[in-house]
Amino acid sequence: MGVTASAPQKEHSVTTPASAPARPQLVTWAPSQTGPCALCHAPTCKYGVGASPTCPRCAEARAAQYRK
Repeated sequence: MGVTASAPQKEHSVTTPASAPARPQLVTWAPSQTGPCALCHAPTCKYGVGASPTCPRCAEARAAQYRK
């Protein structure tokens, strides 16, 4: 068997968004009402008045899918 030369491999660079890192949002509900978002697992109000199984960001993204 002969030795074959392999093509030079490109270096992969990790890119990060230019925006500032996400800041924690103020919590306006009781700690006992906090639970993980069903989609992204971020803390959100899951129990009580105004509760949802998804965080506002995931709820908006999901609603946008159905508006098309």
